[in-house]
Amino acid sequence: RKPNPPIRIGEVYKQVTEWISNELLRDIQPGAVVSGSILRRAIQAVRGSDKRTITKWIQVFANHHLIKNVGGDAWEII
Repeated sequence: RKPNPPIRIGEVYKQVTEWISNELLRDIQPGAVVSGSILRRAIQAVRGSDKRTITKWIQVFANHHLIKNVGGDAWEII
């Protein structure tokens, strides 16, 4: 199922994945797995450092099938 999030969520997701790409110095393709710490740092850089904000955006991305937990603290970019 191809993700189709609302525009605002899609924009934040794009900013987060671009931050991750720049930080890791490589393109992030669908299916890439990133650690939770990298994902949290990216959200923190884009949306703010409040723990509630970070948790909210991880839940929003997961609910809209943009990311998937693949065990422990690893997340797949969909």
